[in-house]
Amino acid sequence: RNLDSHNARLPSKRIQGQVDRLLDQAEEAIALLQFTDTSRIGRLKFVYWYFSLVAISLLGFLVSDRSAFIPVIGVISVLLATVVLGASIWIFVTKMIGRVHDWNRSAWLLLLIPVPILGNILFLMLLVIPGNQAENKYGPPPK
Repeated sequence: RNLDSHNARLPSKRIQGQVDRLLDQAEEAIALLQFTDTSRIGRLKFVYWYFSLVAISLLGFLVSDRSAFIPVIGVISVLLATVVLGASIWIFVTKMIGRVHDWNRSAWLLLLIPVPILGNILFLMLLVIPGNQAENKYGPPPK
């Protein structure tokens, strides 16, 4: 084979640079979504995430409820609302984990959330009790 024909098949450095930039942007976008970020989170940011996710979930259900009378659109909107609710729950659980990590406690503590009275008390504690001011085993204090 001719070496020139082999090099012609390889992507140019410019294209490779564009691909690398796109991959970096995708990683940044995923980091912004914070689907799996369980690092420490402060009370104010936790409250922000809580109300944001509640609003998004309610909006998803309102859209699916209004379009439920149109068969095809109703099915699609219900599926979309289910995906939105699932993503909201996932994000909120990661934020609760980050909040518990701010106290230097294990995420296993969140298993108390479904317990009727203890879960309510724990959720209020997540909203009210400040985290450790110093660095702990889960990282530096949130900014």
